[in-house]
Amino acid sequence: MRGVTVGAMRNPDIVVAEHVDWTVAAGEFWVVAGRQGAGKTDLLLLTGGLMAPVQGSYQFAGHPMPIFEDADLAQRLRLGFVFDGGQLFNQLTITENVSLPLRYHQNLSRAAARAVTVELLELMELTPWADRTPANVPRAWCKRAGLARTLMLKPEMLLLDNPLGSLDTRHTQWWLDFLGELSRGHHWLDGKPAT
Repeated sequence: MRGVTVGAMRNPDIVVAEHVDWTVAAGEFWVVAGRQGAGKTDLLLLTGGLMAPVQGSYQFAGHPMPIFEDADLAQRLRLGFVFDGGQLFNQLTITENVSLPLRYHQNLSRAAARAVTVELLELMELTPWADRTPANVPRAWCKRAGLARTLMLKPEMLLLDNPLGSLDTRHTQWWLDFLGELSRGHHWLDGKPAT
């Protein structure tokens, strides 16, 4: 990012950050901190390519962002975004939510995506919740399902919005350990360190 001005998602006329110059190298692990309502989520949404900067320029792996064009979708999918709370589809089960990116982007049937989905559900300790809808799953596990859904396409870079918010000690420790494994090169990502 060079000279980036970040507007609020709900009202781009409200500036939440100005003059942002930020470079993230492959394999780095960053934490963005600030008060509630300070604009951290807006910055992450912009970084994830879900909105454009008000001013300035932003590139991801040498490509101008945001990327909305279908021709550049493969480039965009190198970046994964985990929303606060998971932002799961309520009418789908946890299994269906987690398999959705694989089914949609690789046009796989439910049966074809099943083996990979089951493997990821086991890795994330989500198997007991697999056939339930998000309304019937505790928030901590929905957050984990949101991470699983993002990891389904094995992105090189992960952006996580408030991953530790509202978690008890057990779940917080799981996230810290798992994110540490991802940053060092987890087998799910074929041993490549996630940025």
